[in-house]
Amino acid sequence: MGLTVLIADDETMPRTVLRNHLPWEQLGVTNIVEASDGDEAVEQARICHPDILISDVKMPRKTGLEAAEAIRAMGRSDAKEIPIIAMTADAFAEDVQRCLDCGMNAHVAKPIDVDIVARLLEKHIRM
Repeated sequence: MGLTVLIADDETMPRTVLRNHLPWEQLGVTNIVEASDGDEAVEQARICHPDILISDVKMPRKTGLEAAEAIRAMGRSDAKEIPIIAMTADAFAEDVQRCLDCGMNAHVAKPIDVDIVARLLEKHIRM
């Protein structure tokens, strides 16, 4: 059975770039679910039980940081362990630490470098 990835970003372009330019098949991903804001990301995580989440940090209704905290607090073991990769233009050390403090596992700076994202996915999928 293949893996499910949830991509959350309020901008269409980053979701499209990730969906179309990553080696999903090589990573064992067969299902890509998208969310356009933090609330939708939490709801999709509740419904589809993704194996990994890639989330923008600055989104409407609920930020990626708030969404990560809400997902971690769901009370399911998979929600506590799902790898969450932050993607944001905020790339200072304190921004990275803020993402980690909210329960995210990794940080990648925008604009998106698909090679870096692919390596992070491979690292966290194989854990």
